[in-house]
Amino acid sequence: MLCDLFLMDSPAQPPLPKEPDALRDLVLSLLNERAEKASELEARSIRIAQQEHAIQVRDETIARLENTVAKLQRWRFGRRSEHLSKAQI
Repeated sequence: MLCDLFLMDSPAQPPLPKEPDALRDLVLSLLNERAEKASELEARSIRIAQQEHAIQVRDETIARLENTVAKLQRWRFGRRSEHLSKAQI
C-alpha cells in the first residue's frame, strides 16, 4: 500500500531505449546537459567572485572616505572651536 503511494508521487520516467544507438544518444544528451550545467555553475561562480571583489573595493572606499570625513571634522570642529575669544570673556 505504501509502495503504491510512493510510486504514484514519483514523476513518470520514459522507458529506456533497448537499441544501442538510442542508448548512446541518450547518454550523450545527458552528458551534454551535465556539461552545460557545469558551465553555468562556473559562470555563476565567476560572477559571484567579481561581485565579492566589487563589494570589497566599495567597503574599502567607504572606510577611507569615512576616515577622511572624520579628519576633516576634527580639523574644522576641533579644540579651537571650543576656545572663547577675548571679546566673549
